[in-house]
Amino acid sequence: MLQRLGSCANWISPWLLVLALAGCSSKPAEPEAIAPVPVASSLHSKTANPASSGQRLTQKPTAVPQRVAQVSPTTEVTPPVPNFRSQQRMAGFSEDGRFYLYLESSRDTGAGIPKSRLQVIDIAANRCVSDGCLETNYGEGDADRTLEEAENSLLQKTSAIRQTLQITSPKLGSSVVMEGQSRLADGTETVTLRMNNRTIPVQLKQQRQRSVSFGGTAERDQAAMQLEVQVANQKKMVDSLENYREWVLDYSIRDAYLSPDGKYVVLLITATKPTFEGTLATTLVQGFEL
Repeated sequence: MLQRLGSCANWISPWLLVLALAGCSSKPAEPEAIAPVPVASSLHSKTANPASSGQRLTQKPTAVPQRVAQVSPTTEVTPPVPNFRSQQRMAGFSEDGRFYLYLESSRDTGAGIPKSRLQVIDIAANRCVSDGCLETNYGEGDADRTLEEAENSLLQKTSAIRQTLQITSPKLGSSVVMEGQSRLADGTETVTLRMNNRTIPVQLKQQRQRSVSFGGTAERDQAAMQLEVQVANQKKMVDSLENYREWVLDYSIRDAYLSPDGKYVVLLITATKPTFEGTLATTLVQGFEL
């Protein structure tokens, strides 16, 4: 290269020669690195928020979940706070105290579709009575329906059942004092129920499987829970860690009620679910006989 340039030096100007040498020695510019854009996976379905029956909500983009710092399973923490809460509409015991009814409603955070859920529970068996646990399944064309319409549709479908079980006008029962409630990072909760100078220790254990949207690898979010209850000298297991419920992120003990006859206890468990733009607190009824 230098020899060729030297042979032509007699007719190329010194200034052009300097430019030619500079061009030969320079390196091509490297492409700029572009950071990947995080993309949140879409959820299975849109769920609901506790907006009033006449309120229409505006759809917003789904937020990308943030990475949560790792903590020891034995570290004491506070329960997660849902973005929205379902509204209690009707709750209480049957006249003989053996059954419990819970009706709640909310609205979808996207299109504003009303959603109502009804649970009629056989407390001693801790399970839904036959055809007693229902929920509405409206589409976007039903977004103008009121929550009352959604609730009445479930009450009408269970009218005969509720009459047979004498739970058409549920009895509230007595609110039970909960003392010393604590929670560990693995979701284990402990609380002591106090009633009539009697204490009942309760421990909630749970297992959770996270979807990609919430930092896991599962196809969908699901969780199972089990209550360990100490009644006198007898230990009772309520529900099972093998009973996974789909689209549940977390469980937490919220309230406790004693039946009017003092024979049954109902625990209202907050079951947090993913929604179109956040999380929704719904209710799971769990009960046992004293």
